[in-house]
Amino acid sequence: MDQEIIVFLATTTIVVLVLIVSIYFLLNSYKKRRQMHVKEKQLIAIEHEKTLLLAETEVQNNMMNQISSELHDTVGQKLTLTFLQAQNLAHDITDEKIKQDLLTQADQIQESLQQIRSISKLLNNDDIKHNGFAEIIKLELQRIMQNGICKTSFSNFGPRYLFKEERTDFLMTGLCREFIQNSLKHSHSTEIGVNISNTAEAFKIYCYDNGIGLNSAIDKNDNGQGINNINKRGSMIGGIVQWGNHQGQGTSLQITIKK
Repeated sequence: MDQEIIVFLATTTIVVLVLIVSIYFLLNSYKKRRQMHVKEKQLIAIEHEKTLLLAETEVQNNMMNQISSELHDTVGQKLTLTFLQAQNLAHDITDEKIKQDLLTQADQIQESLQQIRSISKLLNNDDIKHNGFAEIIKLELQRIMQNGICKTSFSNFGPRYLFKEERTDFLMTGLCREFIQNSLKHSHSTEIGVNISNTAEAFKIYCYDNGIGLNSAIDKNDNGQGINNINKRGSMIGGIVQWGNHQGQGTSLQITIKK
């Protein structure tokens, strides 16, 4: 009898242990499957976001190309014709005052024409392909300072960094432009700068301004939409995005791509 009880208890114990182990493995397997499912959903969401951002970038690039073409081919040609007509008219007029006024207007038309050509060049994606985003950002900062909007500075240390994907140049251009435009619109800064460095360890972009600071700009404006766009672009190119905020003293942004 005692032996039967012992066998019964042993059998029961084994069955219980088997059940516990089975339940543990089932729960563990469910947990792993659930984690994988969540991770897959996150990856799908990230890929979807990347696709949307790429589509948005493509639309923006096409739009900028169209605007660049219109500025160069249509507006540029009309201004050139107006400039030539003003010069010819001034040549035929004998009244010195009217002649001088026409020549002054012709000079202003020529200056406007040069600015339009400069803007057209900045908007043209072919220039980004051939010259790289750094040259485009340099020209954009020069234009901002020449127009008296605010003081700008630019430095580029090291050889041109050749990205693995062509789209990265466009994304970097959009990223820097986003920071510059946010600074111009929201930060009330008097100085904007971009420093680029390419070393054996990493490729870095450092953008900064001397405005009111990040929190103030976000609270009063777009709730950080521009910042989110920059973070997304930085993530897409495999960069580490670091923000620096000194309220009342300016904002800084560093993008690091390790090699």
